[in-house]
Amino acid sequence: AELRVRTGIEGALASRTYLRLAGVFARREKDVRGGTTQNGVGNRFIGYGALNQGFGSLTATAYAFDVFRSNPQVEATATGAALLPRGNLFSTGLQVTYPLSAATSLTPRGEYRLSHQADETSPRLRYRGRSVRAGLTIRHRLSRRFGVVVQGSYLTGQVRQGDSNVPFNGFRAELHLELLP
Repeated sequence: AELRVRTGIEGALASRTYLRLAGVFARREKDVRGGTTQNGVGNRFIGYGALNQGFGSLTATAYAFDVFRSNPQVEATATGAALLPRGNLFSTGLQVTYPLSAATSLTPRGEYRLSHQADETSPRLRYRGRSVRAGLTIRHRLSRRFGVVVQGSYLTGQVRQGDSNVPFNGFRAELHLELLP
């Protein structure tokens, strides 16, 4: 059995200012397999806010979201089930879209994420990592119905393993074809 309740408000605050706020509560009972109760998704609380502001020909969007998982979660992966403990993920970011022409736009963006989770020995949430992502998107309309998107980003941060922080970093590049409405 699963229950989801979503509430939100969105709309214009001024002629070039748009606000969106949303909250979601999701509850799912634990799974039962062969008469044995398994860990399930449990309860999740999600909050999201975004403010979109136009400045001349460009548009800036600032956002934040927070996801709190009150119970352990079992998630399917390619190599089997993975247990995600009780935890909290907070993220905030900013992106600015610059129109380069009627068909092409450029969007630099940045995002910060912070993660906490409980371990087997204590229900208290503890620091588990953080990351910073910087990226750039170029969107070009090829025709009235089709477009192409090129994205690139750099991610850096650290995850907590045992008593030490383990750094990570890497690049990602993507190419998408879009079907436009």
